Amino acid sequence: MRKTGSDGGSAAGAEEAGREVEWEMRPGGMLVQKRRADPGAAAAPEVRVRISYGAAKYEVSVSSLATFGEVKKLLTAETRLQPGEQRLMYRGKERRDGEYLDLCGVKNLSKVVLVQDPTSLERRYVEMRRNARIQSAQRAISDVSFEVDKLADQVTAIEKSISNGNKV
Repeated sequence: MRKTGSDGGSAAGAEEAGREVEWEMRPGGMLVQKRRADPGAAAAPEVRVRISYGAAKYEVSVSSLATFGEVKKLLTAETRLQPGEQRLMYRGKERRDGEYLDLCGVKNLSKVVLVQDPTSLERRYVEMRRNARIQSAQRAISDVSFEVDKLADQVTAIEKSISNGNKV
């Protein structure tokens, strides 16, 4: 515990006088001093998190001080879902991107459930239907173009016979 001076500041505050203090709001509503990476401090321990996505299982190693948003970025390569399309559930609650793993109680080999966002699923289906319509239109255009090319060959053959003096 640090001793505080008569002005309410800490005794160690004299050595930190040049730095401005930044604050952050924790999930419980507590206002605390923002964490800073201290170069002299030991690195945060890595935790392995088990991710369940439907029938697929993934295991990701990440710093215990990471956020759920960083975990989503790691999962993008494996699941092919963009971070905005992912929903991470831990202990029955959906976790926001800014929440820290260690503050939510994620420990080594904890299980997190990944669910695809329903709105993104709808968007993907609508896009697939639109792409299917575009592809069918392109197929129809290519069929017509193929028929025109065949007729063009016949027209050039007729033009040659006319230029040779044959009657059509």
